[in-house]
Amino acid sequence: MPSYLTRRNLLQRSACGFGAVAAAALLPRWAGAATDDHKRVGGLPDLPHHPPKVRSVIFLYMDGGPSQVDTWDHKPRLKKENGQPFGLKMEPTQFNNNGNTLASPWEFRPYGECGLEVSDLFQNIAGHAD
Repeated sequence: MPSYLTRRNLLQRSACGFGAVAAAALLPRWAGAATDDHKRVGGLPDLPHHPPKVRSVIFLYMDGGPSQVDTWDHKPRLKKENGQPFGLKMEPTQFNNNGNTLASPWEFRPYGECGLEVSDLFQNIAGHAD
């Protein structure tokens, strides 16, 4: 891997800090601008070999998604202990109010010859369990 950071590398690595990239664009141009006698494209020496043509970026950062206990990993004990205080020993943290046990809102049913339990969230996919 090269020792320099290209714009492409920066965008690939900065999903959580993408706002900082936008803030840097809003800062005054003189903050990191190269002098006229050392013109550089994108602030990198000799890179890229052509000026960039991109005028805008559409960035989709989709954090989250269904949990494994809501999709494929059936945990019957969660349903049995739903609403009760969490029964296992936990190391103390700054967030000691852990709340109660929460079961999956989806029902699980066996599918296929193997009887794989899949949640109702994936009914169509569950038909291909075997």
